[in-house]
Amino acid sequence: MFNLIIKNFSLYYYNFCALKNINLKIKEKNITAMIGPSGCGKSTLLRSINRINDTIKGVFTKGNINVLGKNIYNTKIDVEALRRNVGMVFQRPNPFPLSIYENISFGLNINNKNSINIKMAVKESLKDVLLWDDVKNKLNRNALNLTLEQQQRLCIARAIIMKPNIILFDEPCSSLDPIATQRIEELILTLKKEYTVIIVTHNMQQAARISCDTAFMLQGKLIEFNKTEKIFTNPMEKETENYITGRFG
Repeated sequence: MFNLIIKNFSLYYYNFCALKNINLKIKEKNITAMIGPSGCGKSTLLRSINRINDTIKGVFTKGNINVLGKNIYNTKIDVEALRRNVGMVFQRPNPFPLSIYENISFGLNINNKNSINIKMAVKESLKDVLLWDDVKNKLNRNALNLTLEQQQRLCIARAIIMKPNIILFDEPCSSLDPIATQRIEELILTLKKEYTVIIVTHNMQQAARISCDTAFMLQGKLIEFNKTEKIFTNPMEKETENYITGRFG
């Protein structure tokens, strides 16, 4: 089943076309990687899926992005509800300058989830990202005192406590050392049991290690989309082969 379908989607910054007629279907409870050289549009496409690009002046779009059968660019869409359903983890960990507990519970508190046992939800989210044992006696400490890896796990916990259908990762390991990167990759692999995961990465080895499907983008276009093994061993398009083999990018 596909819970994310992108149809004839283009995005413009004023007169510049950054994304050109993208068509893509993403399977649920699957890890999809987006690869390509810097400036190819992969992060722009990722940020279009929860409409973060709306905050940029001069941006307008054509076409549809359907999440669970609803066009998220419909004028009647509740963008805040969309962003709760499509969580985002950024390139560099961005915990709030608050306690660990306040960081994780932040979304539930501002969305008035009164029927939820917030303490239990915080505990479960921290357990899900394998952070609970490290911080269970430090929940009132400032989250900025955590290591970078712990901060990124916290940001993932902050996203999943809202029970989204989709989680977007924009270069989530770029600021981490190799050991921390491996641990975050292992965590992402566990998340696909419950969530649809889309990850933008410059690290082709990372895409090969953790993704099921891979999209290769170049100059705002989707050049090829296929099973990851197929992309890396027998790509259909010459541009994909050139990028995979290091001839450019």
